[in-house]
Amino acid sequence: MLKVRENLSAVKRGDANIDGVLDFSDALVLINHLFLGGPAPDCPVAADFNLDSALDLSDPIAILNTLFHGKPPAGSLEPATVPCR
Repeated sequence: MLKVRENLSAVKRGDANIDGVLDFSDALVLINHLFLGGPAPDCPVAADFNLDSALDLSDPIAILNTLFHGKPPAGSLEPATVPCR
């Protein structure tokens, strides 16, 4: 089931598919966009998980590293939410 969020004023950091959860599918959305020509995330600011102001391979890697090893980028998940512009 696809969840559609109407209010994108604050989105969980790394939530590339904007379903309200940081999970494996967020990394896949970014890989699909970066390498397979898939659509860009609806909220690129939220998809920039490592906060380096770029959507690149380091973002899905950081998401997976956090999910599988519990190591968030730069040792912090702050801010937990980001404004969607």
